[in-house]
Amino acid sequence: MTISVRLDRATEALLGRISRERGRSKSEVIRESIRALSRRSGGGQEVASTAWERLRPYAGVVSSDGTLLAAERQPRWKRQLRRKHFDRDAG
Repeated sequence: MTISVRLDRATEALLGRISRERGRSKSEVIRESIRALSRRSGGGQEVASTAWERLRPYAGVVSSDGTLLAAERQPRWKRQLRRKHFDRDAG
C-alpha cells in the first residue's frame, strides 16, 4: 500500500538522519516506528514479531562477572533431584 505523509522540515531531517544511521530506507524506518508505537501503546500483538525482536533490549544487560553460573548450578540441581526422587521412592 502506498501512502503520502506531509512532514515538517525538522521531522524530515530527523527521518533522513535515522535512515542513514541505521542503513535502512525511510519507509522501513517509518514502518518500524509505527510497530514500536503500537507495542508501547498496547495495540495488539505484532504478527511477524520474533522472540529475538522482543528480547533484544534485554540481551547482554546482566553480567555474571565471568562466572559460569549454569555450570555451577548443574551439580546442585542434580543433587536436589536425586534427593527428591530418592525420598519419593523410599516413601
